[in-house]
Amino acid sequence: MLADTDEWGQIYLLHLLTRYARTQFTNPNPEEEEDPLKAKKKKKKASFYSDEDDDEEDEEDDYDYSPEELDPDHRLLLRAAQPLLNSRNAGVVQAVASAFYYLAPSGEAQKVGRALVRTMHSTREVEYVILQTIATMAAKRPEMFSAFLTDFFVNETDAVYVRNLKIDILTNIATEANISRILREFNYYVHKDDKSFVAATTHAIGRCAFRLEEVQDTCMHGLMALLSHQSETVVAESVVVIKKLLQLGAGGDDNIVLQLAKLLDKIEIPAARASIVWVVGEYCEKISKYAPDIFRKLCKSFAEEDAAVKMQILNLGAKLSLHNAAQVGGMLQYSLNLAKYDQHYDIRDKARLMRALLLNAKGTCPELHANARALFFTPKPAPQEAALSTDRGRFMMGTLSHLLNHTADGYLPLENWPAEAPDPACRDVAPKSQRGTFAAVGFGSDDVAAGRGPPMRTPGDTRMLGSVDAGSFYSDEDDEYSDEYSEDDEYSDEYSDEYSDEGGAAPPRAAAAAPRGGRAAPRGGGGAAKGRGGGSEGYSDEEDEYSDYSDEYSDDYYSDEYDEQPKQQPKTTSASEDLSSLLSGGSSAATSTTAPSRSLDLLSALSSAPSEVRRPRTLLLKHVLGGGLRIDHSFDRTTSMHGAEYSGISLWLSNKSDKPISSIHIDQSSLEGADDIKPFPEVSVLAPGAVAEANVHVKFSSVKRSAKFQLLHSGGSFSVELAPKIGELLRPAPISVEEFNTLQQSLSGMNESSAKVDVSEVDDVNEALLQQMNAAVVESDAMAGHFKYSAESKLGEHPCVVSADVDSTTGEAVLRVNCEETMFGNNLLSALKKALA
Repeated sequence: MLADTDEWGQIYLLHLLTRYARTQFTNPNPEEEEDPLKAKKKKKKASFYSDEDDDEEDEEDDYDYSPEELDPDHRLLLRAAQPLLNSRNAGVVQAVASAFYYLAPSGEAQKVGRALVRTMHSTREVEYVILQTIATMAAKRPEMFSAFLTDFFVNETDAVYVRNLKIDILTNIATEANISRILREFNYYVHKDDKSFVAATTHAIGRCAFRLEEVQDTCMHGLMALLSHQSETVVAESVVVIKKLLQLGAGGDDNIVLQLAKLLDKIEIPAARASIVWVVGEYCEKISKYAPDIFRKLCKSFAEEDAAVKMQILNLGAKLSLHNAAQVGGMLQYSLNLAKYDQHYDIRDKARLMRALLLNAKGTCPELHANARALFFTPKPAPQEAALSTDRGRFMMGTLSHLLNHTADGYLPLENWPAEAPDPACRDVAPKSQRGTFAAVGFGSDDVAAGRGPPMRTPGDTRMLGSVDAGSFYSDEDDEYSDEYSEDDEYSDEYSDEYSDEGGAAPPRAAAAAPRGGRAAPRGGGGAAKGRGGGSEGYSDEEDEYSDYSDEYSDDYYSDEYDEQPKQQPKTTSASEDLSSLLSGGSSAATSTTAPSRSLDLLSALSSAPSEVRRPRTLLLKHVLGGGLRIDHSFDRTTSMHGAEYSGISLWLSNKSDKPISSIHIDQSSLEGADDIKPFPEVSVLAPGAVAEANVHVKFSSVKRSAKFQLLHSGGSFSVELAPKIGELLRPAPISVEEFNTLQQSLSGMNESSAKVDVSEVDDVNEALLQQMNAAVVESDAMAGHFKYSAESKLGEHPCVVSADVDSTTGEAVLRVNCEETMFGNNLLSALKKALA
């Protein structure tokens, strides 16, 4: 199935299968958390004609990995996904690599390295995303990319973010075999003119020294050479890294400490100065001749130092006083007096503690004073230097959260491996004899003609579509539906006349279907199919509604169905009767058994003003899926009574069945929050063929997040999903032309989205744009071809302005959207561009 799906479908399927596999199989690498870098490798035996001089990039092919014991379905998933590594789509390759990283044994996961490196050589955007994935993988499994060392060397044309990622990857894949080559490359980088790049390289040299003890002294000498660099930023970064290496025991020469101390006269960066003072205090016994004078110079500049430097100066004074109290006692008292009145409370507390520990004039803390040396000269643990991409690994690769390194809206973390695998029988396919009526082979008319399609409800059947009684799911009672199709000729003829009563002949179907045992009619409905039991035109049309969408169920249309005269003569009621019924808690329109219902939201109806643009009604719930109740909806552009952030939505409830539907309301327990959806009052009874209008008010929290609720009535419970429209999440904000130009100029740059589109008629531009968005018209000049609109977003009251400039000679329109929310502006531009095309 993966190979036959289009590329974007493969991406979604791979993400879905990855999450599913993490819940159905056990961890193939149970010991990876303790030792993630060790893999079981066996050298393949070289054949007689083998080529031993393969390139470095083919090094990984010289190893064979012992197969792991995997579930057959687990192995099938990996085997089916592996060929997609050769895809031309970078997203597919990235999805396969993520699946192998999360699901495959560590030995088998290495085969995705070559595919990722190949995909990396593309546009900057693709390169950045793939490098993020490689950096996360290399932080835990560096052996996957150690054979492709030269592919991660920095090029002159690489962007800054690409350079930083490549340096991070090089430090993660550094081994004893390739560290000398990596250090030579880093030595070339530190002589570049880009100060930030040199500083990042300096930090990377330190991380290499942390990973490999054999090169600590080499890295120390290289970092000491950088102390003479012209850039203070590079020198400061070198000092910080040298301080950490000294804690590891690298470079035990006293000259290193003295050379660092000399930098105090010219370096100004607080982090570097604090590191130097810490080094002097930690090794003061080795430079006891120079340390007191260094402390004296620091006391003179104590008041002007940064808070971090002041803390280290106090520590230096405490350590020197324990080593040579007679020489530095006065200077320590001076520094403590300055710290006593410092603005930073940590420094004041530090000074108070040190005064009680070291000076102890009143003898209030004899035990602490006696153990002061143990407190200040206690052994320090070696620092732990983690890779830059380690924190990013908490997010699933291939998601927006992984790319941004923080949780995005709607992110779902990857499930943990189960301790025990679930029963594999849950993945077995049930035999055909045990499948219910709804386990259809397909959705086309051929399945319906063969008697495999979903059943049609008879007039006396009150069960919901898609539901089966618990006691008869595997019984033969489901076959009763198929027998009723051919025997109930009267219902078939009655249903086939429905379209003619409403306004003409039935719409053409993709194919006409016959009952079980019959034969499908030619495409286009040239004749009714005859089968067991006689004619079945009505059955054919009804069956096809389950498989194909007809023109009646298109996404956007102007519904004229409700303007037609109903079949039965409606009961006339006055406005006063309707008003009294509404005020008394009932609804005469809703309880009428013959006439279509009127609006259930009287206040909204009274406050609604006629819209300048005709609003389309969109299908929300098909009557075949709603127990006979069909719902159409349309966004209102009036201010909601619940607040400006709410969107009013009109609902048209139509009873398409032959029985009354009662107690139509929204299930309160299904609402996610009381402030998100304001439901409509309950409709007590809706007669067959009647239409009732209701209003709901929804506060959408995102462009992509729909409002979901359960609709209840006498026929059952049905799921309804209200998807927001980008243009309806705006409210008009009238401004002048001058204010529009000023606002558009202030929202330029990254806040502006533009596109070109061909327009057939200039006079239709204004109506087409207002059809898609709820905005105030600032300027509409069809002769000059200038159109300007202003609005505010309901999601965060962000201003949004739209302009369209049309060239009357070429018919080309330049559409611009300026909005503080960049993603909102891009989505709005796409909707408007589609409206003008």
